[in-house]
Amino acid sequence: MSDDEFKELMCTDPNGRCAVILSLSVHPDYQRQGIAAELMYYFVEKMQQQNKTEVHLMCQPELMEYYRRFGFQYVKDSSSQHGGLSWKEMKRVLL
Repeated sequence: MSDDEFKELMCTDPNGRCAVILSLSVHPDYQRQGIAAELMYYFVEKMQQQNKTEVHLMCQPELMEYYRRFGFQYVKDSSSQHGGLSWKEMKRVLL
């Protein structure tokens, strides 16, 4: 996914069927306390309540296993080079 494609996927239509996670960050003083997991579970639950069908994100390779814990699956390597880094596309289908 290119940077432009990612921007288009941001699903700015509130009645759209997909959602995109642009960033998940916890201040270093509060990391490793389960806060990010709580945020992720809350977000997914809210998206399901809003009848979204999928959630997309792009992450660094070392975070793929973390997101798999929340049901995200690898889609493909992204063509984005944002920040001079390589990115992985992931998606979770909501039921």
